[in-house]
Amino acid sequence: MTKQEFLGKLEELLEKMPEVERKDILYDYEEHFQNGMTSGKSEAEIASSLGSPQAIAKEIMAGYHVAQATENVSVNNIARAVLATVSLGFINLVFVIGPLFGVMGVLFAFYAVAVVLVASPVLMLVAAGMPSEPTGILAWIFTSMVTVGAGSLLGIGMIFVTRWAGKVFLKYLQFNIRIIRGS
Repeated sequence: MTKQEFLGKLEELLEKMPEVERKDILYDYEEHFQNGMTSGKSEAEIASSLGSPQAIAKEIMAGYHVAQATENVSVNNIARAVLATVSLGFINLVFVIGPLFGVMGVLFAFYAVAVVLVASPVLMLVAAGMPSEPTGILAWIFTSMVTVGAGSLLGIGMIFVTRWAGKVFLKYLQFNIRIIRGS
């Protein structure tokens, strides 16, 4: 593969990156070619030693998406980062998707508990009807206040836990990419 073919393919694969960053990366790889040619290597040898443009682009895009998600934590950015990291290899499917589904399952379970606690007064009325005795009414009111309060507090707390979990998962993705790069 020639220098122009290599750089052209890499530029094509990195087209979703901002132009400034893409040009900087291409400049770095062009320097690899220039340094290699000054030490007597052919363009094909240099391209072979660098690896395939597809593998390089996948790794660069994974790092880029993780950086984007770290800057602006949102579900879309985290999803892009996860998909880019998973695309680096089959083993990442296990080490990224597995923990992601585990964390999402736990978060979903706690959100479901919060919703059920808030809705439990209505569910108690539907299941048992309105109590007719004054002590029963007071017990229902007290129980309703406790469950709605606990559910509300749990729901609010889960918002903070979800934000924290997103940041921790992004750190995990960065760690995963560093391991793949060997650093």
